[in-house]
Amino acid sequence: MKTKFLILYSIIFSSLSFISCTNELDRPTAHQFLKKCIASECNTIKHCEIKIEKTWTSDYYKNGRGMCTVILTNPPRGESLKRINFYLEKGLIELERENKNKDCGNWTENRIKVTEKGKKHLINENSGSYTFLTASFILDEITGIYHETNVKASVEYKVKFKEITPFGEFFNKYCVDIEKTYSSLFYYYDDGWRLNNN
Repeated sequence: MKTKFLILYSIIFSSLSFISCTNELDRPTAHQFLKKCIASECNTIKHCEIKIEKTWTSDYYKNGRGMCTVILTNPPRGESLKRINFYLEKGLIELERENKNKDCGNWTENRIKVTEKGKKHLINENSGSYTFLTASFILDEITGIYHETNVKASVEYKVKFKEITPFGEFFNKYCVDIEKTYSSLFYYYDDGWRLNNN
């Protein structure tokens, strides 16, 4: 009787051990999930973008005396001006300037136009601005997997650039740090491992 009990115990223990082992999340599985997730931007790894205003006024001055029409100017300054000039030099955008006047007030209307070269990286446009892609990312490698329990695992990974567009060449830093190690949680369900996208 004792022998039968030991045999039964060994079978149950072996079965549980086998189930526990087969539940472990391996690197190829984690890599597959994360690669797909990052490509569809389902987690914190997003593409980087830059927004550029379509128009602004500048160079206001009075020409004569009396009550002049007053126009508020809002030209780009500092880093924004450097960025505009960089994109102009790269042939990504063009700047149209039109002199206007009313009464004794004079000013310049500035309008940004996107060139064919720049349109390749245009991801959104509305009445007031353009949005351009500057950089996108893909999974580089899995650096470690820590099984907190049999049904929960933390996966650490790194990403690398998929693309830096001409609009992104202006920047030294991006919205995603490729030197950083990121982490995501996985949970084990009845149909296998699932990536937690929250």
